[in-house]
Parts: sequence; structure tokens; C-alpha cells
Amino acid sequence: SLRKMLNIKIKSFFHKPEHGLRYIAQGSIVQLGISMAASMALTILTSLCLGLMGDVGGSISSPDFSLRELNPITVTLYLLSLLVVAPIFEEILFRGFELRALQRYGNIFAIAVSSICFGLYHGNLSQFVPTAIGACIMGYIAVKSNSLIPGMVIHLINNLISTVQVLAIDYLPDIWSTAINVSLNLLIFGGAILILILNAK
Repeated sequence: SLRKMLNIKIKSFFHKPEHGLRYIAQGSIVQLGISMAASMALTILTSLCLGLMGDVGGSISSPDFSLRELNPITVTLYLLSLLVVAPIFEEILFRGFELRALQRYGNIFAIAVSSICFGLYHGNLSQFVPTAIGACIMGYIAVKSNSLIPGMVIHLINNLISTVQVLAIDYLPDIWSTAINVSLNLLIFGGAILILILNAK
């Protein structure tokens, strides 16, 4: 409820995490890997559906993150928002107030609803699925660590990698930007699979 949300103290979000840096690093890789896999699956599924339906002129639009046409001040403010403001305030809002207010109905319900809301918050279908799935992982980590600090770090790393990929596309020759993006994706996806296998033993 709103009253319960307002009674949650922000100070409680910043408890010392119950797990160390290794846990945060592993969580970052797994979150990125699963989100990337979900994004790829959505792209493939969409292509198959459009192919089966024939050329009906439909598609799922993706937001334009290109920074090439923006002036330096706008780019600086955008990067500050993406790498500092978003990881802090989005975690406080979704994994802090919302998730904790919903925990009275159980952790699974709280993580699921707050993750769906986080996906909807991004405002487009191409981001909704991978973002909501990634948010489930960050919600789980927030519950297990009893702190938002790991989620903020993971959120920052996620946005930083996305920014590197965008900058590579904007400012490097196609062959180099493709090499960087493919290499990052392979490392992240391979690392996520390895972590999941090792932790399953």
C-alpha cells in the first residue's frame, strides 16, 4: 500500500550486502547474459511471426540510442543520467519502495510485479521483455542480499556496457564496432552459462 511504501526508510536500502563482490560480479554477468538471450529470442520470434503472417508492414520498433547527432553538453547530461541517476533512483523506486511494499504478499509476487512495472517503465516492447527478465534477477539479488547496493552496481555495469556498444557503433568503423559488440556478447553469454553451471553443482 502507499502508506506502507511511505513508511519504508531509504536508509534501509543501503545495508551492507550480505554477499561480497564476487556475488555482485556473478550477478552482473548472469543478469546481462539472460537479458541478452531474452532480447535475441524476442527478435527471432518476432521475425518468425512476421514471416508467417506475410508482409503486413508490422514490426517492433526499437528506440534510437545514437549519440552521434547530439551536442557535447547533451551527451554529457545523457551519460550522467544513464550511468549515475538511473542506477540509483530506479533501484530505489522499483527494487526499494515497490518491491519491499509488495513483499507482504511474498517475495515471488513482489519480484514479479516490480519487474513487470520496471519493464513497462521503459515504454517499448523491444526493451520490455529483456528488461523485465533482467529485473527479476536484480529483484532476487536485492532480496537475498537485503540491500540495493548490489543492484545499483549491476544496473551501472549493464548501462555502461550498453553505452560502450552504442559509442562503438556511432564512432568506430563498422568492422570494429561489430567485433567489439560480438566479443562483448559472447563473453557475457558464455560467462553467464559458466556461472550457472558452476553454481548448479
